[in-house]
Amino acid sequence: MSGDRPSNHDLLASLLARLDARAAGWWRIGDGVLVQVAFAASEELAEEVAQSFAAATLSVSLDETGLGIVHAALSGEPAVSRADDLPSDTGSGLWLRRFGAVRSVAVPVLDGSGRVVRVVSVALAEGPPDDVAVAGWIQETAEEWTE
Repeated sequence: MSGDRPSNHDLLASLLARLDARAAGWWRIGDGVLVQVAFAASEELAEEVAQSFAAATLSVSLDETGLGIVHAALSGEPAVSRADDLPSDTGSGLWLRRFGAVRSVAVPVLDGSGRVVRVVSVALAEGPPDDVAVAGWIQETAEEWTE
């Protein structure tokens, strides 16, 4: 890594701050899995929750279709998950509640050939009400990232 280039965590933390998000994650597409590249949590998020989520999502099977990040990876379209619409004891609903977030926006990032190469997701307590705008900000920012 070049000394002039921000770390993957720093890039993600910058997006987290821009959107005033509770948490943000970045995964690359692996062989049948999403592999965590970086995770950033707001200062308000309990360290235990942040560490538990980071550990639980180091590798996420693409078979876990109930998760927003998996849906975004498979569909090639942004996926919005709302805590009120999800079970409170599993998957995205569980983590959104633990984060104190009301929704997450997961965005697939495509390479030049249109193939999904990464997914970036943010969990929002409130923030911008327009999911399309949030997805656009994520897309615009994450397109420039490299691993």
